[in-house]
Amino acid sequence: MTAIQNFINHIHQSYPISTDLEEFLITSLRENKYSKNHTLLNVGHLPKEIYFLINGSARVSYFNAKTQSENILWFWLPQQIILPLEGIATNYKSETSIILNQTTTVISLSLVHVKYLRQLFPEFINVGQSILEELIKKLASHLQLVKHANARQRYQFILENQPTILDMVNLKDVASFLGMSLNTLNHIRAIK
Repeated sequence: MTAIQNFINHIHQSYPISTDLEEFLITSLRENKYSKNHTLLNVGHLPKEIYFLINGSARVSYFNAKTQSENILWFWLPQQIILPLEGIATNYKSETSIILNQTTTVISLSLVHVKYLRQLFPEFINVGQSILEELIKKLASHLQLVKHANARQRYQFILENQPTILDMVNLKDVASFLGMSLNTLNHIRAIK
C-alpha cells in the first residue's frame, strides 16, 4: 500500500468520502521524507500545509523567554494528521513550532488545496470537523491530565496509552510534555 493510500484510508476511518474527493486528494497530496529536527512550521510564520505522519514523530513547542527553554505542548505520532494549532483558517502567524523528532516520512496537503476542497466538495467540511473534534478531545484530555494528576499518574498514563512516545522522543521533551522536570521524570522511572 502506498503512503498516499494509507492517508486516504485514515480519512475513510473518520468519515467516508466520495470517489471524486478521493481522486482530488490523490492528485493534491505529496510524499516527502525529512531528516531529524526538520522544522515543518516556525514561530512567526503562517502555516502552509497540513501533514500526515507515515512514520516518525513531531513535537509542537514554544519558546519560554522567561525560562529560556523549549516547552512541549503536543506530540504527533505515526498515522496521525498534523494540524497547526493556529493559522489554518485565519492569518494568525504561528506561536508554536512543529519539529520532527527523527527522520520522518509525511504526506502533505497545501492549505490552498484545502481551500479548494471545501469549495468543491462540501463533504470535506465534515471530514475536517471530524478531525478537529478528535484533536480537541485529545488536547482537552491532556490538559486535564497535566492539571489534575500527580507526576506519577501522568507518567503512568503515557505508559498505558502512548508508550511509543518513550521510544521516539527524548526524555527531556517527555518531561516537558508531562509538565514536570527531567529530574522528576528520571526519579519516577527509577522507582519502577
